[in-house]
Amino acid sequence: NLSGTVEVTIDIVGYYQPETGTGGPAGPQGPAGPQGTPTSDPANVITVAKSGGDFTSVAAAIAAATPTSASNRFLIQVGPGTYTEPGGVTLKDYVDIEGAGEGITTIACACASNDNPVASGTSATMRISGVNRPSEIRNLTVTNTGGISGTGTYATGIWVSNTTAGAVSLLHVTASTTGAAQYAVGTYLTQSSATLHDVTSAATTSNASGEATGVDITAAAPVLTNVAASATGGQLATGLRNWNGSAVVVGGTSTASGAVVNVGIENGGTNANLSVGHAAASAAGGDEAVAVVNRGTSSTVSLSGVTATASGATDSAVVVANGATALVTIRDSSLSGGIAAISTFAGGSSRVVSSVLSGPVTGGGTTCVGAVNASYVLLNGNGSCP
Repeated sequence: NLSGTVEVTIDIVGYYQPETGTGGPAGPQGPAGPQGTPTSDPANVITVAKSGGDFTSVAAAIAAATPTSASNRFLIQVGPGTYTEPGGVTLKDYVDIEGAGEGITTIACACASNDNPVASGTSATMRISGVNRPSEIRNLTVTNTGGISGTGTYATGIWVSNTTAGAVSLLHVTASTTGAAQYAVGTYLTQSSATLHDVTSAATTSNASGEATGVDITAAAPVLTNVAASATGGQLATGLRNWNGSAVVVGGTSTASGAVVNVGIENGGTNANLSVGHAAASAAGGDEAVAVVNRGTSSTVSLSGVTATASGATDSAVVVANGATALVTIRDSSLSGGIAAISTFAGGSSRVVSSVLSGPVTGGGTTCVGAVNASYVLLNGNGSCP
């Protein structure tokens, strides 16, 4: 009490004393209560668990989810543990799969096939295909260890094909593919407008002549938010590839390393459009390392608030525009490392606004407005980058 008078009343009403003996005798037993109401499982909720669930297999649980419709959706809850599905799993319409967390619930398969994932998902652990496929995968890990010699050319973690815009969602998911596949892909999106949020997608191949791609987008228009895409090993490693698609990337990282040629982000084909904002792209090691490359005809890449680096390679560049009317627009970004910060070839061009370029600009075709070098000296005295 700082000042004045305070009246306080303290009343002790009881206390506990540690037991010193063996305790008193048990009291009399009361009468039995009435019979309780029998329990029942929630409607359209199917559980998968190592024991005590409805099923011990995710594929079996999906098969049991029937009939499905917009008014009869199903939720499959998968408990902790690794669930090996020899043939992988194919998702149904109006079915969500929810795990106990990434790295806690794992759906695994040693899946591989000789079918190119452009047309088929037979190489994938998890397959989602169909125009009306309003489903979500969340809070789990999907792994593929296929591609061992003699078992198949392709190995894919998650394969999404031919889905309606916004229908399929991957939320808090880790997809990984490891093994000796000729073509290893973490997540493959073809003709799909899926949304990926807080997703980690990685591909690694031990095949010396193989290719690894973290996220492969073909003729698709997905939205990726906070996605970490990575690729390691083989002849060619690409963190994120957008081919003939129209993709939007917000946040996240795209990295490539451990291959002969390493590419953080690749955009190419015909009329391919890629928008990347507030993200990071990097490539390291090998004979060639490129953080971002735009190749093909009439393809565009927009980088806004992007940090891009290239390092540790015999030949390296941070951003490359290569192809007839291939355009790269760079705003409020930082490009560092490599033999060149920006290189243009075969009719490509770049536009740089309010960015930091730590490295030379080669090949011509690049215009700078408000760009500076690593010492923050303006590069655009005459409207072009030296």
